[in-house]
Amino acid sequence: MNETYVEYADNKFIQKNKITRKVPKIKEENGKKQLIGIEEEVVKDNNTSPDLVIERKPYFFLNPKIKLNHNNEIVLPEGCLSVPMESIFKEYNGNSNVKRPEVIEIEYINENLEKEIMKIDGSKDDYWKWFSRCAQHENDHLDGVLFVDRLEKEKGILKVLKIPEDEKILSMKSVEISDSELPLAVEFMQKHMLSTMYGFSGIGIGAMQVGAPIRAFIVDIPKSKITSTNEFIDFGDSSYLTSRLANGDSVIIEEIYFASIDNKLVQKSKIIKKSPRIKEVDGKKQLIGIGEEVINDNNISRDLIIERKPYFFLNPKIKMDLTSRIILSEGTPSVPMEIIDKKYNGSTNVKRACNIELEYLNEKLERKVMKIQGDRHDYWKWFSRCAQHEYDYLE
Repeated sequence: MNETYVEYADNKFIQKNKITRKVPKIKEENGKKQLIGIEEEVVKDNNTSPDLVIERKPYFFLNPKIKLNHNNEIVLPEGCLSVPMESIFKEYNGNSNVKRPEVIEIEYINENLEKEIMKIDGSKDDYWKWFSRCAQHENDHLDGVLFVDRLEKEKGILKVLKIPEDEKILSMKSVEISDSELPLAVEFMQKHMLSTMYGFSGIGIGAMQVGAPIRAFIVDIPKSKITSTNEFIDFGDSSYLTSRLANGDSVIIEEIYFASIDNKLVQKSKIIKKSPRIKEVDGKKQLIGIGEEVINDNNISRDLIIERKPYFFLNPKIKMDLTSRIILSEGTPSVPMEIIDKKYNGSTNVKRACNIELEYLNEKLERKVMKIQGDRHDYWKWFSRCAQHEYDYLE
């Protein structure tokens, strides 16, 4: 499996990536196999080259108060995992630009429970420009404001998209963290919010985005160990990436892609260098194209290829064989799992049917009936479980 992990060294968090093979330790008792442990074998560490190491320095803001200097406002594109970006681009003709101040001041409590004041001048360099922007974006989440509420069209018309019923927490205002709860909030940020942010290749995250209505957010703009001032590594934020390319800078990124092999979608990844082609018109730089150079393909060995075969279920109807119910552990990025584990003493076990039948339309709009015998094989056991888990969301 492809695993992102974070190391702490030289007062910095280093985000790395490795390919591991999980090997089960099985014990047979009374004719039944039991999983008693998991061993991990590193197949390939994708950070053997120092060029591929990303330095991370997360900043933790608890009970933040922001002062904005409106004298110097700039327009930058924004994005957010909490809203359907495809709909935003369609609504605003590909435009996600938001005007905000470059210079701000934040009064907050850090992860060591110390009171601090940070003055951020976004005009100083690109790192602080995006830090200022990200801090304002995340602070908005604490006040129930999404960046779509601040979008401007060419004519300056503001439009607020309707928030789905299940996303209403995003429109709520957070509550200040009491002194006695601050240590617990820090633990929650370090264990859950940080891993969620890195898992989605984000540069910032607000507590509201992971279902916790508390005044806390994290900002971490990635830097790299690449010596050239015009090259750095970016792992995901498209707005940040586009801005750098438009500025004439080369960028090194990890790119996930899919190849169709033997009628299966195969997930791969590669490290590529993107180089902008710039044309100057009336003294202004314009991005007219992007060149690509593959630095490292992480899937040279067949062992590193992950086969993917997505199934699409439209208008599904499900029948469950309740006589085949089994207990399995479950989890979801939609809820803070650390809190769930704590509340239920580490148990996230759910009893569901092992054998199910799905009637649905597939991606070709063909009517299908799929009978899933979860007791036949581990693949179908987890397929059955996942299908029921996702179906629950529809209800």
